[in-house]
Amino acid sequence: MIRLELATLFTSLLPSSIFTAEIIGESPLPALQPAEAEALGRAGSKRLRDFTKGRACARRALFAFGFEATPVLIGHDGAPLWPRGFVGSITHCQGYCVAAVGREAEFQALGVDAEPLAALPPGVLDLVASPSERSWLRGQEGSPFSWDRILFSAKESAFKAGARVLGQPLPFNEIEIVFDRNAGAFEANLSAVRRVPRLQGRFRVASGLIATTVVIPA
Repeated sequence: MIRLELATLFTSLLPSSIFTAEIIGESPLPALQPAEAEALGRAGSKRLRDFTKGRACARRALFAFGFEATPVLIGHDGAPLWPRGFVGSITHCQGYCVAAVGREAEFQALGVDAEPLAALPPGVLDLVASPSERSWLRGQEGSPFSWDRILFSAKESAFKAGARVLGQPLPFNEIEIVFDRNAGAFEANLSAVRRVPRLQGRFRVASGLIATTVVIPA
């Protein structure tokens, strides 16, 4: 049941024309493409494994569009470089990794994020949450959900999607999240950034994992 829930976690949050591929657990991984290994350079064991998982998922998702073992390199901002005409996003946390890919003709950008269902480490919330967000979180005390971590994940997804539209990183303090708990949705208010409107996102919690997505239509 847990594996089935995780296998449908992101597909349930994304349009059907966006393809996903995931790795659950610590299964054996295919080797990086030579160009990917060169782009990564020297890396510690954790960074290497996370990167390898992400690229394996990315290539599997691209295969749904007819690409054969296409390397996914690294942009100047550290984000994945997708083939011309495509957009995508990769996320990983302990025991789970997923990549999502769509056509640029349909989507300007997309962001996905996965996090463990656990409270943020001490001090992190003060760095990423606005005063109004912290006030809202105080009203959620006693909830079985780790809303501070869900907030962080929503900002990560908005960051990834917004950065592609802007062409540069978007500071977390310029992203204001407002949740609709009943709808499993949220709005990322980027009103301080003129070229990016409010972004619409979705979230879901299953099998100890938080999933968030932001999709910006073309």
